[in-house]
Amino acid sequence: CFLRRIGGWEAIIWLRENIVNTSDYFWLIGCNHWAWVFLDYVCQLSAYLEARISLPPLSGDNLQQWLQPVTNSLIPEEEEKQSSFFWNTLASMSGGNSDIAMQLWLRSIQVSIPQETDEITELKLITPSLPKLPALSADDRYILHSLLLHSRIARSQLALSLGEKEDSVQGKIQILRRQDLIKQEAGLLMVNPIYYRQIKQDLTQNNFLIGED
Repeated sequence: CFLRRIGGWEAIIWLRENIVNTSDYFWLIGCNHWAWVFLDYVCQLSAYLEARISLPPLSGDNLQQWLQPVTNSLIPEEEEKQSSFFWNTLASMSGGNSDIAMQLWLRSIQVSIPQETDEITELKLITPSLPKLPALSADDRYILHSLLLHSRIARSQLALSLGEKEDSVQGKIQILRRQDLIKQEAGLLMVNPIYYRQIKQDLTQNNFLIGED
């Protein structure tokens, strides 16, 4: 909101001042890592808050407890085959992020075609793997960075945050959607979680200010 609306920055300043001036209130503010790092950098927000708590990453055991019942319902024969290796690999590759882990888990479910027949008869679970990140242009990086700051955002608001006309951004967004780097849900654009860690690494290498997770 503070990046995409006129007066948004004034709202952040108002919030910061009220945190200081209303000590009789308990303030609890939720924020993603990317936006937090930006806000802390430009207005030293952490100086106004007593504590910052990051949600812990999910472990292999956490992911197994969450996803194994669904896996077993889809692929009953996998129940005895699954080991801690699969879930620990899923946790490692996702960085303990639930959105990334879900995409990796879905990617790990594949169709199994028995050799003796051409008919598709069952599903199987394979070792999780990340897709290769397509080559990114400078414009791609600015779009993806803005999406990661906002988490989810409408196309018109994304163009506003980039300081460009919506028509000029439309084609770039469509290319990124065809590459599966951007998804659209309920009219809002977001980065495909499965590419999150590769995009973060690419942005880091190209001197973008990013979060800690």
